[in-house]
Amino acid sequence: MSGVALRAEGDFADIDNVLGGLIDFGENPFEFLDEIGGELVTSTQFRFDDGQAPDGTPWKTSQRAEATGGKTLKKSGLLADSITHDATQQYVEWGTDNEVYAAIHQFGGETGSISRKARFEMPARPYLGLNAEDEKMIEDVAFEFISDAVGL
Repeated sequence: MSGVALRAEGDFADIDNVLGGLIDFGENPFEFLDEIGGELVTSTQFRFDDGQAPDGTPWKTSQRAEATGGKTLKKSGLLADSITHDATQQYVEWGTDNEVYAAIHQFGGETGSISRKARFEMPARPYLGLNAEDEKMIEDVAFEFISDAVGL
């Protein structure tokens, strides 16, 4: 019988600790996902200050903002203030928690009001989404959590 064999002997406690940390992180990602959600809420709220979509496209200025010199989607601040997140062991989601008009601002569409009695086209002013900075933040947070999990 011919062949080659290698045998490794030693103390593998460090490897066991690293693998154990990674397993714990994978089984209990709530804190990681919760931190990501909080950061995405902040990033989204900054978009209201900047008046731009996640891809950097400026929002079309609203008639109210144009007339008053205010900011688009910032009349009362309720929409920006309603941005929140929910994290579990399986996912994180973020968005508005209770503003019924949030979708028309995100996606645009035909709308109207009792006082106007006419329908008009609301332009999309996307505020939810990921941009390159958000993706980098997620990578950085993941690196931090994984580093902590493996004891670096």
